[in-house]
Amino acid sequence: MAGVQHNWIDRYTLLLESYLQQGTDSPDLQEWVTEAIAHDIPLSTLSHWHHRSLALLIHRSHGAEQANELLGRAGQFQARLLGLWTQTLENRTQKQWCILGQQSADLIWVQDPQGYILQINPVVEKILGYQPKELIGQLSLDFIHPEDKEQAIAALTEWIDGFHETGIREYRVRHKDGSWRYLQSTGSNLLFDRDVGGVSIYSRDVTAQKQQERNQREQIEYARLLGSLSSQLDRLTAGDLDWGIEEALRELAEFDHCDRAYLFEFNPDDSAAVLRCQWHSSEFGPLPPLWHQIPVELTPWWLQQLQEHGKVCCSSLDDFPEEAKTERAIVSSIRMESSLLLPLTDGSSLLGYVGFATV
Repeated sequence: MAGVQHNWIDRYTLLLESYLQQGTDSPDLQEWVTEAIAHDIPLSTLSHWHHRSLALLIHRSHGAEQANELLGRAGQFQARLLGLWTQTLENRTQKQWCILGQQSADLIWVQDPQGYILQINPVVEKILGYQPKELIGQLSLDFIHPEDKEQAIAALTEWIDGFHETGIREYRVRHKDGSWRYLQSTGSNLLFDRDVGGVSIYSRDVTAQKQQERNQREQIEYARLLGSLSSQLDRLTAGDLDWGIEEALRELAEFDHCDRAYLFEFNPDDSAAVLRCQWHSSEFGPLPPLWHQIPVELTPWWLQQLQEHGKVCCSSLDDFPEEAKTERAIVSSIRMESSLLLPLTDGSSLLGYVGFATV
């Protein structure tokens, strides 16, 4: 350790001596200052080295007049050094802030070769729900979806070996609330940059985009399913129609991961909705007989919603408004968690409704 310190002092002495002799900064001064700051050398230590080196050079001088001249120039050198020191610190800080992307909409994090998080910008709270201090020092793989860990490891290895920005990788990262966010990431090897010292990774949250793509695929698949079922029902005889409807309810319910599906038709005087067909998963039984015929006077809100909005969608009992007390009681008694009603019409009149529910 003492040898390392003597090396710093010897180099400082040479820099000071060069200035005293030439009256200009040595070409090596900026490099020395940058290295000293990188090694976290305090200004108090710098001041100590200055006085020690100056004492040595004065001791070598010839006469008081030369010593006084050295003192004057040494003061100028120290002022210039402190100015350069301050500017270098400011530049370093500015570069670090730039790297961490304080104003960036993307998540920017720096990891070491093992995947431990060294730095991360404040955007992480918006995207993943964590404050930066909660993640710094943590192993990034602990937050990666188990199915995506192998890909995340391959990405980090690729970024380290590439020594430049490489291709985009996509994986899921755990949000603080336990859900998963899809991130598209690209990285750069900055391990040898003193101001970074790690792999800089830029990540963009594409969860909404992935959900939109999934919804579009489901809509296409759903449309194909409806077309296929419609074609099948058209080919059935009257005797097989109820069986065909039950099969259609089953396929639609399984597609939407529902536990129950049913079809109600209004009786001739429109006083009640009568159950015609139903399907239920093996884990749950059929609708109770009490609800095989539902008087329309008990469901005014349902019928109004079907006529005015074309559907009734409630993800929980809390979605039912005050005026839907009866409908809420019906759903609660059947122990349904969420429900969807769609109207059956002849183009102008409401003939009944199809329902899907999870239990």
